[in-house]
Amino acid sequence: MNSKPWILCLGCAVAGFALSNPSQPQLIGQDKEKDQGRVKWEYHVQTELDAKRLNNLGEQGWDLVAVTPREQGEGRTFYLRRSKL
Repeated sequence: MNSKPWILCLGCAVAGFALSNPSQPQLIGQDKEKDQGRVKWEYHVQTELDAKRLNNLGEQGWDLVAVTPREQGEGRTFYLRRSKL
C-alpha cells in the first residue's frame, strides 16, 4: 500500500486550514490600525557596564536583553531595550 497520496492529501488539508485561519498573522500589507497595538522598541548598546550604571539604566526603563563577548579584545557588549515613549 502506497501512503504518499495520503500524505499529500493531509499536507493540503493542513495548508488549507492554515491559510483560512483568521488568527494567523498577516505578513504582507498589514493594516496600520493593527500595527498601532504593537510595542515599538528603542535599543542601546553599551561596552562597559557596572552594577551602578545598570541599575540607573533600569530606572530609566531599559531592560538588559543580551550580553555577548566582544569580537576583538576582552570584555563584553551589553544590549538593552525599552519601549518608545
